[in-house]
Amino acid sequence: MKIPFFQNLFRGKRLLQQQIEDLKNELQQQQTAYEQKLADTREQHLSTLMNISRQALNLTKLTIDVRDLAKAGKDKDLAKWATQSHNECLNFANSILNKDIRAALNNLNPLAASLMNFMDSFKEE
Repeated sequence: MKIPFFQNLFRGKRLLQQQIEDLKNELQQQQTAYEQKLADTREQHLSTLMNISRQALNLTKLTIDVRDLAKAGKDKDLAKWATQSHNECLNFANSILNKDIRAALNNLNPLAASLMNFMDSFKEE
């Protein structure tokens, strides 16, 4: 005949083991959901960065065209600006392609300033 104390002790042990298993399973599910969300977010950010990089490369091509036209038209200031902007676009695009966000942001400021100066030159005329 079993003693009630031990029966309760074993029952409590089984319940505790079941609760521990349930918590492990819940934690595993939460971790899996978190990892999936993280992967989705990372994929979305990479897609956005690639789109930005494509736009920067398009801008790079445009600056090459502007530079060539400026050289043909003997506009040294415009050719100088286009060359500078071309280099800044390349730096920006390369930093994005290398997934170096800090460098991309650092390269974006001079590029934006150069583009704003170019746009301001049209306002003056």
